[in-house]
Amino acid sequence: MAIDLLDETDVSQNIDPQTIDTNTTTNGSDFDRNNNPARRHSVVFAAGTLADGDFALKVQEKDDGGSFSDVASSDLDGSLSDFTSSNDEKIQEVGYLGTKDQIRAVITSTNVTNGGELAVYIVSGTKRDNP
Repeated sequence: MAIDLLDETDVSQNIDPQTIDTNTTTNGSDFDRNNNPARRHSVVFAAGTLADGDFALKVQEKDDGGSFSDVASSDLDGSLSDFTSSNDEKIQEVGYLGTKDQIRAVITSTNVTNGGELAVYIVSGTKRDNP
């Protein structure tokens, strides 16, 4: 039986594609993991052309009714580094291993005059065992 990724994954926008051209914190929308608890989730940060600035990337989590806090590195599969004009037009991805109900992406921009284009997506996939 053939299995393709189309039937095994879903992609959601967390931070819409946009130009970030100020020093600011851009929070993604709340992504409710309860809607698909049997799935694994990756957070994908995408940078287009960045003229200047530093763009710090992180993932936050919370339980229903709680406040967001940064995800511990032990609850991430992989790590993130800042986007800058010297490493633009790239993608960075981390897997979420935690157990909280909701997650979101956060981009904090500093030293920005013209900035650049960024977006974040959450990819959800079904955990599968190898045959």
